[in-house]
Amino acid sequence: MTQTWQPPSGAGTDNGGMAALLKTSASFVLALLTAVTLGAACASAKALDAPRPEPWTSWTRTIDYSELLNTIDANEVASARISGNSARVEIQLALRDGQKVTSSYLPSDTIVQQHLLAHHVPVAVAASTAGTPIWLVLAPVVFVVVGLGAIVSFLLRGGAVRSSRRRGKSPGLVRTYTSTVLFDDVAGCAEAVEEVREIVDFLREPERFRRLGVRFPSSILLYGPPGTGKTLIAKALAGESGVPFFAVSASEFTEMFVGVGAKRIRDLFAHARRCKDGAVVFFDEIEAIGRHRSSAPTTGGNEEREQTLNQLLVELDGFDTSSNVVVVAATNRIDLLDPALLRPGRFGRHIPVNLPSRMGRETILELHANGVPLAGDVDFSMLAESTAGLSGADLAEIVNEAAILAARAAQADVNQRNLQDAVLRVLLGPEKRNAALAEGELEVIAHHEAGHALAAELCPNHDKPLRATVRPRGEAAGFVFMGRADRALHDTDLIHEKMVVALAGRAAEQIAFGKVSSGAANDLEQVSAIARQAVEKLGLSPEVGQIVSFDDRSQLSEEALSRVDRVVEQLVHAAYEDALGLISENLDSLRRLAELLISQTDLERVDILSAISNTAPAVRLRSRLGTRAGKIVQAAPRAERKAGVSRARNGRGFRLRQRLLPGDAVAAAAASAPQR
Repeated sequence: MTQTWQPPSGAGTDNGGMAALLKTSASFVLALLTAVTLGAACASAKALDAPRPEPWTSWTRTIDYSELLNTIDANEVASARISGNSARVEIQLALRDGQKVTSSYLPSDTIVQQHLLAHHVPVAVAASTAGTPIWLVLAPVVFVVVGLGAIVSFLLRGGAVRSSRRRGKSPGLVRTYTSTVLFDDVAGCAEAVEEVREIVDFLREPERFRRLGVRFPSSILLYGPPGTGKTLIAKALAGESGVPFFAVSASEFTEMFVGVGAKRIRDLFAHARRCKDGAVVFFDEIEAIGRHRSSAPTTGGNEEREQTLNQLLVELDGFDTSSNVVVVAATNRIDLLDPALLRPGRFGRHIPVNLPSRMGRETILELHANGVPLAGDVDFSMLAESTAGLSGADLAEIVNEAAILAARAAQADVNQRNLQDAVLRVLLGPEKRNAALAEGELEVIAHHEAGHALAAELCPNHDKPLRATVRPRGEAAGFVFMGRADRALHDTDLIHEKMVVALAGRAAEQIAFGKVSSGAANDLEQVSAIARQAVEKLGLSPEVGQIVSFDDRSQLSEEALSRVDRVVEQLVHAAYEDALGLISENLDSLRRLAELLISQTDLERVDILSAISNTAPAVRLRSRLGTRAGKIVQAAPRAERKAGVSRARNGRGFRLRQRLLPGDAVAAAAASAPQR
C-alpha cells in the first residue's frame, strides 16, 4: 500500500523573500509592457494623423499606361502629382484643358519619369493616401506583449508551485510505504541482515534500551555493488518493525534555489518524528547530497548541495536525538561521501552488502524460482557455481529470462538448458539467429574459441571452460563460458594465466592460419587492463616496484610512467609468447576442438574434455610478475631457480620462460641467509 505525505500547512514560512522577488519582477515586467504598448499606440496615432494630400474629387476618368505616355508626349500635361507605396505608384495629371486624369504603374518603371522630365512637366511627390496599415504597426507590439506576458505567467505559476510545495501542498515529494517485505525475503546477504536485525528490537521496544542508557545507532549506511539488495534490506527492516517506511532519492533534495533542499530535509524528519511508533527513513543514492564538501568558495548548485548536507548532518546528530527514527542510506560509492557524514553518531555503522557467495546465489535462485514450474533436471547448485560475480538482481533476471525462454518454446516447465541460456543472455545479450558470416570466417572463429577453451583447461589456476559456442550473441561472434570460482585474492600465477587465456584465441589464429584477425580486440583490451592494474594498482612488477597510482597517474613522475608503460608492454608480450607455446604443444587438441565447434556449434564441458588429449597435463606458466624480493632469488642455487620451469610436452621439451619469482627459491634463499 502506498500513501502520500503532505507536510503541515504552516510549513514554508521562509518563502516570503522568494514571493516578494517574484512579485517585484512581475510588477517591473508589467510596467515595461505598459510603456511599450503606450509608445506603440502613440506612434500609430501619429502615423494615422500625418497630413495627407487632398484627394482629387473632380477627375473625370482613368487612363491606361499607353494613353498616359501619349498624353505626356503630346505636351497636354500642365502638372503631375505622384504618390504610392512599394507595390504600386499612382500618378495624377492636370491637363491644359482643365481635365484631371489618373493612372498607375509599377515602382520599378522609370519611363514615365523620363517622359515627364523631357517635356518639363512640374511634378509633386506626396505620401500615399492609403497610409501604413495599422496591423503592421501593432503586430510587433502584440507579439512582444504576448511573449513577455507568457514569461511572467510562467514565473508566477512556477513560483506558486514551488511555494505550494514548500507549504506541503504538492503531493508525491515523499513516498510513505507500509512495507510487507520481511527478512525471510532477503537472501544472499546473511551477514548484512544479521547486522540490521537488532535494529528491529530497538524499534519494537525502545524503552528497554533507553532504561539502560543505550544510545542505539539509529543511522545505518549500506554500501556495496549495485543489485546486491540494499533497498530490499531497508524494506525488510521496516516490514519486520511494523513502522512506516519513508523512501526518498537523495537527488530529490537538490534544487536550483539555495535552501530548498534543506527545507525538504527538515520537513521529512519533522514528519517522521511525529510517527508514534517510530519510522524508517531510507535515502537511496546518498552520494547525490553527501559528497565531499569543498574548501573553496562555492556558488549555485554546489552551495545548495552543501546546505542540504549540513541540514542532514544536523538532523542525524543535532540537538534532538530522542526520537526513534532509524535512518538507512544506500550507496555504491562510499569513497565519495563526506567524512562528517560517516563519523560515529551519524552514519557510523557501515554495513557492507557484497556480492553473494555460492550458497547465497543458490538461495537467491531458489527464492526467485518460487511459483515457477521447474523440470526435474534443474540444478541450482551447479548454476550457482558458474555464476560467481553476479548480483542478486542479475540472478533474479536469469530466472525471469529462463521462464520467458520456456514460454517462447511452449514448454510446460523451465529446464536446466533454459537457465543456462538465460545466463548467457544476461551476460552477453540475445542470440543473433540471422547473423551472416563470410566464407572462412566460421573456421577462424572456431579456432579462436578453441584456443581460449584449450588454454583455460591447461592452466592449473584458471577457471575451467563449461561451454563453448560459435553462435553469435550480443557483440561476440563466439565465446567460451568459463566457470567462476569465488575468490578473495588473485596471486601472480592466476593473473598471468588470465592474460595467457585471453590471448590464446589470437595465438590459435596465428598458428592455424599464419595471420590474426580483429576478433581479439576485446581480448587485447582485457589483457592490457589486467597488466596495467597489476603494475599500477597491485605493485606486482619488480621493475616498477610497489608504487600505486590510486587512479591518478599525475602522482607518478614521467620516468615512472614511462617505466610502467614499458613493463605493461613486456607483460602482455610475455603472456602472448606463453600462449603461442601452449597452443603449439597442443595443436592436435586445438584442431579437434575447432572441428567439433564447426560441426556441432555448441560444446558442453564433456565435449571439451573429450577433445583434449589426456597425455597433455596442465602446466605451470611462469610470469614476470612479482616484487623486488627477486634479488634474493639471485643468491639461490641455479638448480633451485630452474625447479618447475621445464617439463616434457608430448615427447618434446617445452621450456617456459621464468617470469615469476619461484616461491620455493625465495624460501630456500631466505632460510640460507645469515641470521643477525
